[in-house]
Amino acid sequence: MHIKALTQELRTHTQKYTHDEGEAMSGEMLAQVLKALAAREVAKGGPYAVQSGGGIADADIGLNLIVASFLRARDIRLPKLDAYIHRELTKGNCTSSVIAQAELDALAARYRASDADAGAADSAAPAHAHSTPAHTERELRILTRIHEQADARFARTAPALHALARETIEDVTARNADGHMSLMAYFMRDALGTDGSRFDDATIAAHGLANICFWSAFIIYDDFWDEDEDAQPRLLPVANLFARHYIDYFTTLLPKRTGFRAYVHIMMDSLDAANAWELMHCRMRIENDVCVVPDTLPEYGTFDIKFYPAAGHVLGPVAMLVASGHPVDGEEVAAFVEYARHYLIAMQLNDDMHDWKEDLARGHISTAVYTLLTHWRTHHPEHTRINLAADMQHLERLFWFEAVPALCEQILERTHAAREALTAMRSVQNHAPLAQFIDRNERAAREARAEHTQSLAFLSALSDE
Repeated sequence: MHIKALTQELRTHTQKYTHDEGEAMSGEMLAQVLKALAAREVAKGGPYAVQSGGGIADADIGLNLIVASFLRARDIRLPKLDAYIHRELTKGNCTSSVIAQAELDALAARYRASDADAGAADSAAPAHAHSTPAHTERELRILTRIHEQADARFARTAPALHALARETIEDVTARNADGHMSLMAYFMRDALGTDGSRFDDATIAAHGLANICFWSAFIIYDDFWDEDEDAQPRLLPVANLFARHYIDYFTTLLPKRTGFRAYVHIMMDSLDAANAWELMHCRMRIENDVCVVPDTLPEYGTFDIKFYPAAGHVLGPVAMLVASGHPVDGEEVAAFVEYARHYLIAMQLNDDMHDWKEDLARGHISTAVYTLLTHWRTHHPEHTRINLAADMQHLERLFWFEAVPALCEQILERTHAAREALTAMRSVQNHAPLAQFIDRNERAAREARAEHTQSLAFLSALSDE
């Protein structure tokens, strides 16, 4: 690829990626660009020369700034490339044979500003800080009430336990940028429109605190079940405290005659049964980085069982529907649970796709690992052991080219079903607050599928050479 064509493609797709304009770079074009850059590498990781096979004397600051801008738009930084650019910019009076002086000066200014912004963010944030969600003023009001209620609820415990509870709630709230765990009742109130006005901020915050306690306890317990290196024994008392709170809260929330108390127990029984099934059937031996594929894989079917470990998430909104006059065994509650069931399964499938390597290394047969192992056994029925180092390249190809399309199809089927269930709810006057969680999972699946398509085209283009 000629240097002019290369720099133009890099410029164009840096702008499109940054501003979310137009189509993503095709797999064929990505392959051509990467091959052109690889041919111009002075050293692995940069800098880049104007001519193929060039040395450091042939590196051009303009070309390398364009490459750096292209990569930084995708949150990729190459230390050697950055080191070269810093050296050249420090010298001053930079010129380029590739781009005009005005563009060079503008790129250099943006590059310096990017470094300054990154440095300021790093120095301002504590080491444990998480990105702060851009909540609206109304959402922040509810979050404040949640923290106030949490302090009041747990103040009667020992100071050390109270401090751990507060720390855990703040951590979960900060990491849950979309409000999925903390603000579901708030979004439900908005979705119900005028019918939702019966629920004041104190009630919404109480529902939110109970839901945070549910998710926090689940996450803490799950780290131990998964033998995760992040599991913290000091948090087990917090998990127990939170579990008692959300069970007490929901089982005493509505009169017994509504049937909601029995409904809570049914959901919790299903949750524990699903966790027990997973611990019994979704584990395999790992011996010295060798995975022993079990003779029988778990019977996931269409992954319906993945709803139940998260089933406590529906209790707040279902309680709101029952308090509004809808029977706990009626069509509105059933439609909401269907909405939640499908989008929560889609969310779990997305999460499992993201964590497949970690799960495989721990011997956990997640939905993504199950799908991968199914394809492995199709290709290698005689191989019951997988070397996680030697076979990783082949595993990655199987994952991206065979497992990802199947999982994405499942996710998109789930998001479609969730949207249909939400639409069927007559009590919902505004779909947007609840539809956002469908949209987010659908978007993630479509992006993964597009990356799969791009990867196929990319490899095809590389193999044609």
